[in-house]
Amino acid sequence: MPTFRVNTDLIPCTEAMASHTARRPLLVVNPTTAQRFTAFSPYHAGGMAEEVTLAHPDTEGDGEPSIKVGDLTIHATPALHTEETGRTRSAIGLAYQTLASGIWYTSDTNLAAGLLDRVAEILPEITLVIAHANASNIDRPPGRAQACHLETRDIPTIAAALKPAHVLIQHYDAAYATPEYRIAQAVWLQRLLGA
Repeated sequence: MPTFRVNTDLIPCTEAMASHTARRPLLVVNPTTAQRFTAFSPYHAGGMAEEVTLAHPDTEGDGEPSIKVGDLTIHATPALHTEETGRTRSAIGLAYQTLASGIWYTSDTNLAAGLLDRVAEILPEITLVIAHANASNIDRPPGRAQACHLETRDIPTIAAALKPAHVLIQHYDAAYATPEYRIAQAVWLQRLLGA
C-alpha cells in the first residue's frame, strides 16, 4: 500500500466545521489531496464532509472544472507545483467568481507558459489576485523556475496581464530574506507598479 502524506489540519478543520453547522461541510480539493485524504481518513473525507474534487483540463487527475455554491462559483485554474516526486501536474489554483467580480488565488505554482491566459479565460474581470509568491528576486538558483512558487519578479507580469485592482502577496517567506530585504522588495514593487 502506498504511503500518503496528508495535511492533518484537514481533520480538525472538518471536525470543527461539522460540529458548528447542521449541514455537512464542503471540502473543495485537488486530485492529490482527495486521494491522500480519502486514504488517510475515509471517515472524515467521505462520512463527515461532502468532498468535491476540482481539476482544470490542463492538469492531471479527475475532477470537476468548477462548482457553484450559492452566488459563488469556484473554478480550478492550472498550476505547476511539485507535490511529490514525479507529480507536478495535479495542483490547481482557485478562481472565485462572485456577482461583483473575480478573485484568483494562485496557490503554489510558478508562472508557467499559458497560465495567465487560462486564468483570463475563466475570470475576465479580476479585482483581487492572491499571489503565493516568495521574496526571491535577486538570485535565481538553477532549477528555481521548476520548483513551485511565484517570485516577486512575477508580480508585475501578473498585474500587467490581468489588471487586477489589488494584488496580495501571501507567501512572502521569511526563509528567503531578512526583514530589510523584504522591505526592499516591497519598495521595488511599489515603484515598478506605480503604487
